[in-house]
Amino acid sequence: MKNVMIAVAITTICVFASCSKSKKSTTPTGSMTAIANGRSFTSHDCIIVPSSRSGLNVIGYEGPRGSSRNINFGVASYTTGATGTFTITPYPDLSVTADLDSTNGGHWADSGTITITTASATAVSGTFSFTTKFGDVVTNGVFTAVK
Repeated sequence: MKNVMIAVAITTICVFASCSKSKKSTTPTGSMTAIANGRSFTSHDCIIVPSSRSGLNVIGYEGPRGSSRNINFGVASYTTGATGTFTITPYPDLSVTADLDSTNGGHWADSGTITITTASATAVSGTFSFTTKFGDVVTNGVFTAVK
């Protein structure tokens, strides 16, 4: 009888030790959508990336980071919490690159705008459209980027 009670106690401990609450991630990943060269672009995530060159650096990845189409922009003169429209100009103040086929390493935008409509210390949201110097056209861009 003692052996049965020990076996029941061990089984009970093992069952309760293996049970755990589901750990669902609550970390926001942001989002970015656009029409890029007539094709839908929907990001897997959209994040604010720390950068020593710009006050704000945002990147939206359509798939796994570093191996997929992406749209990246940096605003050197950006101040945290600021909203407004920024006109795309060549580096250094506002730079935009778009790697729209995941092989070209990114094309620099030479015209367009980025409008930040809401901003905080941990997230920015807004819209964008631009044309790259190689003729890529990105329209109807909407983003929410998070740290």
